[in-house]
Amino acid sequence: MDDWNRDVVHIKDICLTANPTAETFSAPAVSLSGSHPHAAGGYWDAATVTLSHELGSAAIYYTTDGTEPNPAYDSLRYAAPFEVTAATQVKAVAVHGSLTSAALDSTLAVVPTTFSFIVPKDATVFVGSKDQEAEVWENLYLKKHYIPFTEKQPAYAVDTLAGGTKKQVFFAVSGDHNYRVSMEGKLTHVGIFRPKADNNRL
Repeated sequence: MDDWNRDVVHIKDICLTANPTAETFSAPAVSLSGSHPHAAGGYWDAATVTLSHELGSAAIYYTTDGTEPNPAYDSLRYAAPFEVTAATQVKAVAVHGSLTSAALDSTLAVVPTTFSFIVPKDATVFVGSKDQEAEVWENLYLKKHYIPFTEKQPAYAVDTLAGGTKKQVFFAVSGDHNYRVSMEGKLTHVGIFRPKADNNRL
């Protein structure tokens, strides 16, 4: 009996996976990750894009310019996660043998910020946007000369920069803004500015 048991082959943990068909071969999936979540979804400034497919051996081809992915021509073959720094339309297909999946079509929400302040970590930053609709006191002088500004909250902040500094990052489309940077024992810095794409760091 013992000799017979030694000749028995025990088989376990076998997983059989059916080959995909045109009907079951799904589109790739996309996920987005980043450091600074946007309240409306997506991320500020930059995010990492990961493409995947439930069939691990499938090759994924993608585009980021809105064109249709075509594995036979110049579409990129996905090899590793990549970064996007603005709203981006990603289209992708998976290829396995002679099968090509339906296309993934996803617009990724990444919003570039407009300007930032890098200041000592103990400083306080106030940023205001010009408020054209604000009510001004019933005073002729103030009506003529007073410019109301509404405080603008930063999109996000980074509090642990090198050299004992911090960064506050803001988003604004256009218009006049003012700022005030104050710190105990130091002169207060104030000014008025208009954010520009080519001069977005203060």
